[in-house]
Amino acid sequence: MANVANAERWMSIMKDLCQMRFATMSYFAEKYNVSIKTIQRDMYSISRLMPIEIKQGRNIGGIYVLYDYTMDKAYMTDEQIKLLLKIKDITFLFINY
Repeated sequence: MANVANAERWMSIMKDLCQMRFATMSYFAEKYNVSIKTIQRDMYSISRLMPIEIKQGRNIGGIYVLYDYTMDKAYMTDEQIKLLLKIKDITFLFINY
């Protein structure tokens, strides 16, 4: 059964993954000062809820975020995202003018 500390770590892991798009189990174990086994259990739990893929292997092993998933979409409506993209485009045009 997950507790609050686990849930907070899972959310933090997902935010990191959405920014980096890929990370290793050892990266998260070191970052959160927990064992690799703990991170493996975390990833199993997260993978049941979020679009991540866990690959094994020396060269390609790690945790990948699937598709173009980002945490921002979990908190914003489609209209809010469209507005932010418009602001981004206007800002880009203004800066490059």
